[in-house]
Amino acid sequence: MSSLDDFQRLIAQTSGDPTRAGIEFLLLQMEPTTAKHLRLCAIPHQFDLNIFKLLMPEGDPLEIERRYQEFSKLSLVTHQGNTLALHDQARKCLFGQWLTEKDSDFKTANARLVRHFAATAGGQSSYDSAYSRRQRMFHMIGDDESKGIEEFKKLFRDEQIKGRLSECEALLVLVREYNDILTQQHSGVVLYHEAILWFERGDWSRAENLFRAVLDINSMPQSYHIKSWNRIGLLYGRQRRWKDAILNLDRAVQLAKDSNDLKRLPFAIHDLGAAYRDSGEPERGRILLLESIELAEKENDISCVAAGYNSLGTLERRAGDTRRAIEQYEKSLEYVSVLHDNLRTAQVYNNIGAASADLSEWETSMEMYEKSVNLKTEAGDTIGLARTLSNLIPVYGHLSRIQDAVRAAEKASNIFEQLRDPFGAAVAQRNLAKLYRGTEAAEESRRSYWRAIELFIKVGDTNQAEATRRELEAYINPVGMPWWAWTAIIFILVLVLTIIGFIVWFLLAQQ
Repeated sequence: MSSLDDFQRLIAQTSGDPTRAGIEFLLLQMEPTTAKHLRLCAIPHQFDLNIFKLLMPEGDPLEIERRYQEFSKLSLVTHQGNTLALHDQARKCLFGQWLTEKDSDFKTANARLVRHFAATAGGQSSYDSAYSRRQRMFHMIGDDESKGIEEFKKLFRDEQIKGRLSECEALLVLVREYNDILTQQHSGVVLYHEAILWFERGDWSRAENLFRAVLDINSMPQSYHIKSWNRIGLLYGRQRRWKDAILNLDRAVQLAKDSNDLKRLPFAIHDLGAAYRDSGEPERGRILLLESIELAEKENDISCVAAGYNSLGTLERRAGDTRRAIEQYEKSLEYVSVLHDNLRTAQVYNNIGAASADLSEWETSMEMYEKSVNLKTEAGDTIGLARTLSNLIPVYGHLSRIQDAVRAAEKASNIFEQLRDPFGAAVAQRNLAKLYRGTEAAEESRRSYWRAIELFIKVGDTNQAEATRRELEAYINPVGMPWWAWTAIIFILVLVLTIIGFIVWFLLAQQ
């Protein structure tokens, strides 16, 4: 039988898929060991000579190096700097075969790659280190699904709290390659984290649909049902739909009580209390926040206790008792310091800075905000950094540190735009426009005003867009009488004074 006949037979056997048929045909032409090595190259996303050797370490080193050079010349292999990779369609086809075959060689190769990327995760640039951690997680799933999913959850959480949503998405893309073999429970875990991604991006509809999909999976642990109801409540709160927010947050609380989940109950009660606080029922909110703190203390949940005092501080601040608010924030700071959690510490410093600004204690406010900025910078909390920089702008202004205020506004705006937060960027641009007015940089001020207007329109906030437009118009055309009116008034005043002066002179002359 001819090679063409073999190829046509393969196409018929692969349901007319020419990519798969072409790969199978190529493998048939190879010596079995070489063919197996090529199939193994589909397990990593990229491979250099070291990884190539890891895939089949039992071979002759010189033969493996020769084979590596041969593979580098194949049409289905691409060159990416100093590494090689199979074309996407070829890799997808071969990787899919590994998943369906459940061959022990697949698990063994992944175990070797886990060790390889664990060894390369440190001592490199932050980019290379992050890449190695992601790849280690990916191959952990291939070696041990449960351990790999746990690692995925940890990495996702680390990136989420730092506001690195693109990194969260990259992790999800990697995990989805295993969709065909994941257990139903692990698929639900991935679904939940995808919902978190859209929640953080403010796509409320998509996030809610995904959270409800998690709720439909009966095999999911109750903890995920509690967290999903809680997140649905929080996303309604973000939209200021307080009735719906409280309804769903209360479901989370009741489910946590029914299942005696004392780990999640304090936080569920905390979030419900915060919702009542924000919806205009501060006393109900206070009762729940205090209940949350009491439960958390019994469970020695320092993190929840810290969150409770922080939220109480915000409640007191909104009630106008700023000194009491600072006391609550300082209590939160005491608990957070035990956790050695720089991110949470930075958040509390930010709140103390805001309360100090309410009291016009500008030096203290600046000190707290700058501490928050430093900690958030070290921790990589980009979205938190942008928000604190925005808060610093008016403080610098009151201290006549205009150039510092301008730099803070510019940096905040850039971060918000990079993180695709147009509302935050719009507020920063409007603040920047006001600062430029103070420095008499008219062109820069107008440009920032127009950018703020565009961004407010982008997020659908027409009220803010219109208010900003009026502010710009007042700056360009200040309200007041035209010059000729002032000239006329001055002329009339001079004329009246002249007449009065003449009358007085005339009367004195008659005496």
